[in-house]
Amino acid sequence: METIFLSNIPDSKDTTMIQKLYASDTILDNSQFNQYVLLKISDKAKILCKIIPRVICTNAFASCDPSVIKHAPQKLINPLTVKLEIPINKEHIEPICVTNSKRMVVSVVFKDVKHQNIWSKNFFKLADAIRHLLRLFVVHNDCIVNLKRLKSKQNFNIDFILIHKTDCKNNAARINSDTTIMVIKTMSTIQFYQAEVGLEVLPLFGMESQVKCLKSIIKAARNGSSSLCNMILLIGPSGSGKTRLVTHVAASLKCIHFDIISTDLVNADPGSTESVIRDLFKRVQLLLEQDSKSE
Repeated sequence: METIFLSNIPDSKDTTMIQKLYASDTILDNSQFNQYVLLKISDKAKILCKIIPRVICTNAFASCDPSVIKHAPQKLINPLTVKLEIPINKEHIEPICVTNSKRMVVSVVFKDVKHQNIWSKNFFKLADAIRHLLRLFVVHNDCIVNLKRLKSKQNFNIDFILIHKTDCKNNAARINSDTTIMVIKTMSTIQFYQAEVGLEVLPLFGMESQVKCLKSIIKAARNGSSSLCNMILLIGPSGSGKTRLVTHVAASLKCIHFDIISTDLVNADPGSTESVIRDLFKRVQLLLEQDSKSE
């Protein structure tokens, strides 16, 4: 278990750009400045931020830090797709009160499966680390906290924290040393993007029968009702759609998809190719073990 250096977590004075929305005072009331608000950026997401006055070139736009994104229930979004420069309108701003939370239910997204396994062995230390990380932020029910902007030693190799529920109901929540943290799920970043958020399902024409066949095999293997082997070989000339077919099916079924290019495995140094292949299979095996545990 890696040692937790809680002093490595930056103080608020060192994180002046975190969870801030910089907007012109020509389009907002003075009463809204230095207040936490929910800024609607789409039908599925809002940014929870603190409005700070600043002279900007275009009054209609605001510069924001999307560290905390509130998403619609059961509709996770990719937090890295949120733009930093967004149009702002008074109708899109919802003032919100901030209260101290006594209890939070969260899921944790780690940089990779290795760190997921390390931290999952001790949920008490993990809860302690989460408590110290979240003191930098104000959060809400059904929100994603993006920690990727912090250094790895500061965020303990945690990329995101998903806040499922707090005891603050419709208010924003602030964490303190007495807040109880309940971790209900841990996952790696690749699991989060592909299995939770989901890959984009690209259109695929003229291969309906192949898609149906491949989906039926994977579904049967998932349910344990198939006696087929767990390996499928697709054969066809270059450009026939093999990769597109696999990507389409993986996105549709929210399966984890590893895109491996043979040139990435070959290395001129003696033993390096074998090491890369071993590391790749080890990562896949760890993901399979995590999936079996979650089931």
